[in-house]
Amino acid sequence: MKSFSFIGGDYRNLLLSNMLEKSGKVLRFGLNNSNTDKLSQCLKSDYIIFPIPFSKDEYSLYSPLYDGEISIEECVKYVENKTVFGGNVDINTRNILNNIVVNVVK
Repeated sequence: MKSFSFIGGDYRNLLLSNMLEKSGKVLRFGLNNSNTDKLSQCLKSDYIIFPIPFSKDEYSLYSPLYDGEISIEECVKYVENKTVFGGNVDINTRNILNNIVVNVVK
């Protein structure tokens, strides 16, 4: 069974994560303040869904439902050989992801 992780994002990501629970294992981090999954655990999933927009400051993921900050640098160093989804990714992060990720869906 495939696993999906949602890291950051807004209500769209929260709703989609709830819908995908029927299709596989779903982990969440940064979608609300009651995280039950650890970021390191989420980054091991088969598919990683980042927010749209990916970031508003090029340093942290867009995560308006989360009181903390999710570092882009922390996330990208653990996504090697993964399929990741995200939108409006800045050029520097896109270059890093293209070098380490098997499949970037933008």
